[in-house]
Amino acid sequence: MLDIIAGGPVRSMSCSTPAWRRRPRLPGSPSARRSPPEREGGDARRAGEAVRDRETGVADPSIDTKGSDMPTIFVGGSRQVDHLPDAFGHRLRNIVAGGHRVVVGDAPGADTAIQRRLHEQAHGEVTVYCSGAVPRNNHGRWPTRRARVPEGARGFAFHAVKDRHMAEVAEFGLMLWDGTSPGTVLNALRLVDGGKACVMFDLSRQEIVTIRSIGRWRQLVSRCGRHVRDSLRHRATPAEWAAAVGGAEPALAPDRSSRSGGRGRRCAA
Repeated sequence: MLDIIAGGPVRSMSCSTPAWRRRPRLPGSPSARRSPPEREGGDARRAGEAVRDRETGVADPSIDTKGSDMPTIFVGGSRQVDHLPDAFGHRLRNIVAGGHRVVVGDAPGADTAIQRRLHEQAHGEVTVYCSGAVPRNNHGRWPTRRARVPEGARGFAFHAVKDRHMAEVAEFGLMLWDGTSPGTVLNALRLVDGGKACVMFDLSRQEIVTIRSIGRWRQLVSRCGRHVRDSLRHRATPAEWAAAVGGAEPALAPDRSSRSGGRGRRCAA
């Protein structure tokens, strides 16, 4: 199963221009020729799989997302990435061809680009997770699940609730990381802390890395600038940070001398 999203032994993405800055495929390209089928019938069929909120149409996240023998894959990425590199698109095609279930968020950026690609390929096995009353983006009009957010949660803490739900229900992860986004790398941590593998496309290094352990995750993060690691510490829950640090990783400790308002830096080349 992991070969479907890891793509075998490939560990680098060779391209002359940054993959996330490439122009989108034009109408008529292979991935855009098939018209998505009408979704009403599919939505009606799925209505029995989830308990829905009558006012918002959003399902209770406590209901099992899987519902079949097919593995569920958490696909996501950084908000600053608005286009998918070819190698990442190839993994999505493998997922669609295999009929695997996908859980994806509703954020702008990579989530939206992933949704568009899955919609172009007429993939019906998708569930969109959101923290708000309704999803910000749902290009395929797929079933949605609303995370129960603690009262008073705002900003990153508000939207991270849905990410934790997706990491919990998925068996694997496929992430598109810009090298600075704390949310994407935290999602990888949540997956591997739960004993699940995550395939990470690191766009800053043009690498594809399969993360199967906390130790491998720490190696990835240790290459990043101090401000990136400080941002991880600020956004992680105490339990997540305890898993990340493990009591023996000074490279992941927060820099108390840094300014909290400083901008993150990309991973060192």
